[in-house]
Amino acid sequence: MSQQELLQVVDPQTGEPTGEHVSRAQLYKDKLWCRTTNIFVLNSEGQILCHRRPLDKENFPGAWSTHFGGHIVEGESFKMGALKELEEEVGLKINPYQLIPWRTSKKAISRIWVRDFITVYEGDVADLKLQESEIMEVAWKSPQQILEA
Repeated sequence: MSQQELLQVVDPQTGEPTGEHVSRAQLYKDKLWCRTTNIFVLNSEGQILCHRRPLDKENFPGAWSTHFGGHIVEGESFKMGALKELEEEVGLKINPYQLIPWRTSKKAISRIWVRDFITVYEGDVADLKLQESEIMEVAWKSPQQILEA
C-alpha cells in the first residue's frame, strides 16, 4: 500500500463503510475498524498456493501464509481490492468472475471485517511475479502439509 492510499473505516457492528478514510497509521492509532480481503488460490490437485513473508516484515516475519490479500482502500469494493492484491502480490491477473466469494467474517481482535475469496490457478509458480516487499517465496502445499507445519 502506498502512503497516499487511504483505508476505508467501517462500522464495527455492520462492516459497512462510514464514509471516513484514514491512513494506516491513523487507523491503528485510533483503533478504528476496516475491511480486508483474503484470496485462497487452489489448483486441480487440491493444493493451496502458499507464500512466505519476508524476514523484515513487522508482523510475522518469515511466516508461511495460505492466502494473499490486504486492506480495502478508498473507493474499492471487496472484489476490486482482492483482484488488485492478487495482481500486485503475485502478478496473477484474473477475470472478476474467476474470483468466488466464500465468506465474510468479523475479527474483533484485529478490528477487521474480512471477505475471503477462492480462485483457481493451474500455472507454474515460476511464472508468477512476486512483490518482494510482501512475498519471499511461493509453493503449492497440500492441506495435510499445511496442517503438519
